[in-house]
Amino acid sequence: MVGNDIKDYFLALIPVGDATGAAIFDHIIAFFDKYDVPYNCIGFASDGTNSMMGVHNSLASRMRETIPHIFIMKCICHSFHLCASYTCEKTSTKK
Repeated sequence: MVGNDIKDYFLALIPVGDATGAAIFDHIIAFFDKYDVPYNCIGFASDGTNSMMGVHNSLASRMRETIPHIFIMKCICHSFHLCASYTCEKTSTKK
């Protein structure tokens, strides 16, 4: 890596049975521990579901507890999709 080059890579697809923020967080921590990877994320982005981005007991809130300065952002593409879908539903002439 030269200078300020930033790269991002797909690391893994982790199967989960329980989609709560706590369970997802536990799976992520277990993955990092299994491969002896330091858990020092600088950012996290996701859709806006409560389990991912809720104020209490979400993946994002748990990440903030362990990494206070982490940058967390809701994915704008998911928000646009929800807005567009809702608009189409409300303005559709089909009955």
